[in-house]
Amino acid sequence: MTLDEFLSELEAFSDRQNHPIKKSLKENPGAAAWKTHLHRWLLACKLSPHNAALPTELSKTVKALISLSTVSYSYKLIGNEMRMKDERGGRAVTAALADLLDVIADFDAEFASELVDIGHGLHVDIRHDILRACGVQ
Repeated sequence: MTLDEFLSELEAFSDRQNHPIKKSLKENPGAAAWKTHLHRWLLACKLSPHNAALPTELSKTVKALISLSTVSYSYKLIGNEMRMKDERGGRAVTAALADLLDVIADFDAEFASELVDIGHGLHVDIRHDILRACGVQ
């Protein structure tokens, strides 16, 4: 895939995922820097795709989508098992994250793999934080 095709795919991603992401952002109250980043990044996909495609911006976006997905669920500890319930668009945000990683992988599979590794590490850290908050060591 060429750079121009990648930029076009980012714009198409924004068209496909803008509504579900913004709906979940709206349903999850509170201020966070990653929320502001997602709003700006979605707009940049349309107005300035070269900036939206910068590796630092893509990395921040993956982390922001993981954060949004995480806060969109409620968590309950039953025995030694953590149960998650989608309450505010978590599944849609997770699907958007997978969609974005597919778009990135079509352009740069190695970078997409690095983002997946970063995302996995962030998910593990968040799960540990949730379990600690529930009193599980």
